[in-house]
Amino acid sequence: MFFQMKKILVAVSGGVDSMVLLNQYKDNDVAVVHINHNTRGEENIQEEELVKDFCQRHKIKFHKFDYFHKGGNFHKAAREFRYKTFEEIVKKEKMDCVLLAHHLDDQIENILMNPKKIGRKLMKEKEYINGILVYRPMLNITKDEIYKYAQVNKVKFIEDSSNSTEKYLRNRVRKEIKLYSKEKKEKIYNKEKERIKGLEKIKKELLKEAIYDSDLNTIEKIYIYLKIKDINSNISLNKLNDINKFLSQKKNGAIQLQKDLFLENSYHKIKIKKISTKESENKKQLLEGKNNFNGFVFTSNIKGYVRSHKIGDKINLKNGSKKVSRFFIDEKIKKEDRKFWPIIVDSEDKIIKVMKKEEIKSKEM
Repeated sequence: MFFQMKKILVAVSGGVDSMVLLNQYKDNDVAVVHINHNTRGEENIQEEELVKDFCQRHKIKFHKFDYFHKGGNFHKAAREFRYKTFEEIVKKEKMDCVLLAHHLDDQIENILMNPKKIGRKLMKEKEYINGILVYRPMLNITKDEIYKYAQVNKVKFIEDSSNSTEKYLRNRVRKEIKLYSKEKKEKIYNKEKERIKGLEKIKKELLKEAIYDSDLNTIEKIYIYLKIKDINSNISLNKLNDINKFLSQKKNGAIQLQKDLFLENSYHKIKIKKISTKESENKKQLLEGKNNFNGFVFTSNIKGYVRSHKIGDKINLKNGSKKVSRFFIDEKIKKEDRKFWPIIVDSEDKIIKVMKKEEIKSKEM
C-alpha cells in the first residue's frame, strides 16, 4: 500500500487524509510539516494543535509555518509556498522525499473539474517537484476507505468546515463523487489514463519535420502541435475550434494565435510564423548592384525605383498583363511577405519588374 523510504517528510494539514497518512508512517524515521493558511481562524489553530500533539506523543519532529495570502490566485500562491517550504526542509535535513495525502477521489475531482481542458494531467504517484522527490502513496485509495481506516484505528482529525458549503464548485463536485462506487471511480480514472496515452501517441506522430493541414484534423492534434511549438498551453477551446475550422478549409492563409504570432497554412504545409506588423519602407531609388528593401536583399542594374505592392498593381507581359497579386500566387510567395515584396518601377511609377524568389539573395526581416 505505501512506499518504504528511509527519511521522510510528511505534509500534514490535520484533515482525515493526511492524519491517516501520518498514522501509517508514525513508526518510521519521519518529520512532519504543517502549514497554517490562516483562513479559518480558530479551526486553523485546532488543526495545528492536533498535529503538534500527535507529533509530541510519537516523538516526531514538527515543523510549522504560517502562510498569509497577499493577493492574486490564492490556491496557486499557497501551493507554491507549500512546495517551496517542502523543498527547503527536505534539502536542509537531507531527507529522501515528501509524502502527500492525495487519493483517488482527488484524481476524479481534477478530471471532473476540467472537462474541456485537453491538457489536464493526472497526479503521479512519484515525481520530482522543485528538485525533491514527491510520493503520493494513497492515489489508489478512495475517500471512503480513508474514513473507514480512521474509524477502525481511532485516528483523530478535524473536518474542514469550508468543505460543507456548496457555493464552491469544487465542493459540489466532491459531493457528487461521494455517491460513486469505487468501480465507477476506477473506470473514470482508467478512461482518463487512456485519453492521456492517446495524446502522447499524437505527440510522437507530430514530432516530424513537416506538418500538413491533414495532420491537424482534431482539436487534440492542434493542441499538441501548439504545445510542441511552445505556444501557451492555456489557449482557449474556442480558439482551438477556430483553428480547426480554418485548417479544415485547406486554403492558403494564416490565423492569429497571440499578438504577432500566427499559424500559417501555405500550400497545405503548416508553420508557426511571427508576422511583422511593421509598415513598408517608402519608395526609394535603386542602387547599382546590391539593394536592401524591407529586409529583402537583391542585386539590380535597372535604373529606377523600388517600392512595395499597391492594390490594383499590374505587370505588362508580351500577351497582355497580369495582376501582381496573381503573380505572387503563381510564384508561391508567402502571404506575409507580399506586403513588403520589392517591385521595380520607373519615375512615373509604372512597373518594370517584380522580383522573383530566386532573385532574392537573402531576407533580413
